[in-house]
Amino acid sequence: RHVDDVDCLSEPFAGGAIYNGTFKQWPIEPMENNFFSHTGNPGLTNFTCDVSGASSTSGAPVECNITNLVSDDVTEYEYCGRRGQCDFTSGTCYCIDGYEGSTCTASSYAESGSNTLPGVDIHAAGNDYVGDLFKLSTDKSSASDFTFMKIIADDEDLLSIRGDGLLSIAQIDVTTYGATVSAGGLTILTDGAKIEDGGLQVSSTALDDPVLHIVGDGESFTDALLRVDSVRSEDANYWFARFNTAYDVTDGSYDVNVFSIRGDGYTKIEGELHVNNVTSVHSLELTGAGFTINQGGLHIIEDGATIYDGGAEIRNNNLTVLRAYHNDAFRDKDNGTVFSVESSADFTRDINLIEAIMDADSAYTPETVFRVNGLPRTYIDQGGLDVIGGITVSSAGINITAGGLWVSSGGVHVQGWEREATRGAPRELRDGAWIMARLGRSGS
Repeated sequence: RHVDDVDCLSEPFAGGAIYNGTFKQWPIEPMENNFFSHTGNPGLTNFTCDVSGASSTSGAPVECNITNLVSDDVTEYEYCGRRGQCDFTSGTCYCIDGYEGSTCTASSYAESGSNTLPGVDIHAAGNDYVGDLFKLSTDKSSASDFTFMKIIADDEDLLSIRGDGLLSIAQIDVTTYGATVSAGGLTILTDGAKIEDGGLQVSSTALDDPVLHIVGDGESFTDALLRVDSVRSEDANYWFARFNTAYDVTDGSYDVNVFSIRGDGYTKIEGELHVNNVTSVHSLELTGAGFTINQGGLHIIEDGATIYDGGAEIRNNNLTVLRAYHNDAFRDKDNGTVFSVESSADFTRDINLIEAIMDADSAYTPETVFRVNGLPRTYIDQGGLDVIGGITVSSAGINITAGGLWVSSGGVHVQGWEREATRGAPRELRDGAWIMARLGRSGS
């Protein structure tokens, strides 16, 4: 009646059986306790064996003998386990360092001599258990000058929990439920972060902070602040980047795709493009308000530029606004037209293929100087014509309606010796020149 916990082990034995009973703990009360009185471990005379219900197959009598098994792990039954000072007035044990419990029998230093069993096994047997299975507490306030727990393997710190809650761990593997940082953010001091699968989604409710801020720290930094690589080859069926507005987090929909870079380099901008210096683009589409280059100009290395609608307007404060230049160094491309103006319309006076205007910003009517009409016909509206290399007219001749013809030197030589009589004013061919004469005038 005074045994608190006992293990019984049965082993086969020739001619009978031996039962080893291990008394693991003596009760603290009602008697023979460590609080007030004790007489040591119970003697063998305190144990009896009832064999009235046992029998032998051979008919031999059944005997029961009790002996004391000497073992190193026997818990002695002494005042405070002989590991503390007993207060006989209150029955309280004041344990020495390294031991705890009401009888100072529990070691606060756990050591295991087994290669397979746990050094410490804490088990809550009840299915309705709601307490703290493992609890560390201090009267001292949170501070960084002490440690709640340390895990060390061969002098290597693998895990520690500092007194202010800082957790230091050699490595971590979250296998099921992920990890959540409720406050304080996440700081990685070295080696960066790598996501093998699942991608990265960043969202922020801050009104005046960037959602993603990339900084290359150091004056000698030479790599890329942002680098996007694709294992897939150049292809128009995927995108390097897409920038959308009015994004709906519930279904992933958006209002307008304002900027996109496709897998083949095709770039789409829904709006304006402002370029202050040199930029190089493999393929670019502007669907909105075009683009503005404030500095550096536009350089097209190969294949030229095609504008399907809206035309091109070039403004410049310098003298040369538009220059078409053919580089003869590339002989394989020494053919074609340096400057070409083409129209798919039929001949019509309603279209000017080329028109030169002066005083274009005048508040009054601008002055047209030169036109190449779609009739087709060329007009010099202002200033006349100054020709150094001569003029060759293949057909239709030259018709001068006013001002006449003035030859400063060299004369006029016209080949032809025909005479022709026509109605109206007489005319004749003199030395190959038609001389028109009206009534009252003499022609020569």
